[in-house]
Amino acid sequence: VNWRTPAMTLQAVERVIDQSLRPDRVYVVDNGSADGSAEMLGPALAALGERVAFIENPLNEGFGAGSNLVLRRI
Repeated sequence: VNWRTPAMTLQAVERVIDQSLRPDRVYVVDNGSADGSAEMLGPALAALGERVAFIENPLNEGFGAGSNLVLRRI
């Protein structure tokens, strides 16, 4: 879940997908950052391939709610 830290979030995702034990899918939710995070993360995450999914939540409803958005999609 990202909130106003797009560079840190992108770096974390890059490190996760480069591990030797790679996840099948990584989900990133922007939690209503309103600082341009979603506009930066969307294309950057798409460039990492189809194993990375990006969800833009227009509201910041907290970490738990952002996590629940992912759980509803898997």
